[in-house]
Amino acid sequence: MYCQQDLVVSVRGIPIQNSSGREMQGFKSSFLLRPFVRSRLFISQCNRYTTLPTIDDPVLVERKGSNTTTLLLNRPSVLNALNYFTVSRLLQLYSSWEDDPHVRCVVLKGEGRAFCAGGDVINTYNMIKKGNIDECKELYQKIYSLAYVIGTYLKPQVALLNGITMGGGAAISIPGTFRIATEKTLIYLSLCNFVLLSIFNLL
Repeated sequence: MYCQQDLVVSVRGIPIQNSSGREMQGFKSSFLLRPFVRSRLFISQCNRYTTLPTIDDPVLVERKGSNTTTLLLNRPSVLNALNYFTVSRLLQLYSSWEDDPHVRCVVLKGEGRAFCAGGDVINTYNMIKKGNIDECKELYQKIYSLAYVIGTYLKPQVALLNGITMGGGAAISIPGTFRIATEKTLIYLSLCNFVLLSIFNLL
């Protein structure tokens, strides 16, 4: 069993309270809500990305023995920035493995000199320039969803912060169970400049 930092649980901004009227906090309360929240808000569209993995797949999967499965963010040319397909693939894999008895631990790392540089801002800019505002919103909704899934995951996870870790890269690593940093790790959260760190429940 592993512990996580206490978080106030809410649905649509309304704190959930227990029978005594006190706000429920911590892992247990988020565990109780997970079946509803996962099915209604987060996982409903994660299976769109269903193509078989190839060498150009944004996320590669490596299984080691019968216990550990490694996810490799595979966009080194853009510092493994998160685009729609990367986040959708991660959501699909995390969701499918949570009830898989053959997966007991998930390791997440990045290819090249970065773990993850956050959201793909160039891709986002191009979407906005083309008027695809809804697609842009959906991308960042999925990033929020992925951060929630990782933060409430029922199996231990290890994030190997091998290099640059920024923004959304921190958002999908900090909520997990363990993080391993090295002398090459560089972490930066621009949200701190706007006092928005808690937006990903990173406090």
